[in-house]
Amino acid sequence: MAYLYFKEQKVDIVVLETGIGGRLDATNIINPLVSVITSVGFDHCEILGTSINQIAFEKSGIIKPGKPLVLGRELPLNYLLKSAKDKNSKVYIADEGNNFQDLHKNLLKKIMYVLSTEYNMTIPKTAIDYAATCEQKCRMEYVDKEMIKRALDSKDPCYVILDAGHNKSALVFAFY
Repeated sequence: MAYLYFKEQKVDIVVLETGIGGRLDATNIINPLVSVITSVGFDHCEILGTSINQIAFEKSGIIKPGKPLVLGRELPLNYLLKSAKDKNSKVYIADEGNNFQDLHKNLLKKIMYVLSTEYNMTIPKTAIDYAATCEQKCRMEYVDKEMIKRALDSKDPCYVILDAGHNKSALVFAFY
């Protein structure tokens, strides 16, 4: 239904997230302008495999022949780079960023760079600047201490951090 909606709305660009990600993913019917692999972790192990290398092999299934690939950092590059080479896909690595938010902003900037250089798309500087200010909610999001203090009717406020990581590798641990 989403694909039909996008077609009817005549959208210019769709950011489409995979389900399980990889070779067996339902989104593989799409031929994207750019494929992106942000991370490889222990998720959907019953389908993708029980080792990082098996999962990386499966996730490399989203790489399309002749289409650019943007990779995040700290990935098992051996399978991903081999698959990209086999499919004649140019690889861009967005490895900058000290935290989750910075890494994703740099991935977004790298994707915009790929779209502008590989496809001659004009992406306004204002769009790039705006993307640099976006924060993904509930990913290492700090809740205001004063709000917690009032909610708990406490003189000693605590720190509350929201993180919506859905598997062990997506969680970010912070201690204060």
